[in-house]
Amino acid sequence: MVKNKKDQQWVVTANDLLTGEVVYLDSKQHWTRDLQQADILVCHSIAAMRLESATLRSDIVVGAELIAVIASKNTVVPETLRERLRNRGPSVVYQMTAN
Repeated sequence: MVKNKKDQQWVVTANDLLTGEVVYLDSKQHWTRDLQQADILVCHSIAAMRLESATLRSDIVVGAELIAVIASKNTVVPETLRERLRNRGPSVVYQMTAN
């Protein structure tokens, strides 16, 4: 869990259970792959409640957590390098090979 600091903003993120893709919770409580559509949460208690609700949806997602973001008028960017890399997707292309 990200520490609470003044003017902190969060989004709820997880991985889609079927595809493994990174997803974010939007304002209608639906999962989206687009971070720009994520619900930006500014109240820590509300963010914690959304996270708790998301963890109960284990039939849809796994690994739900809050991440700190920097949101401006035009863009949302994760605060940590880990989450920026996670948002971009895999850095290598997986290819199955026949044995």
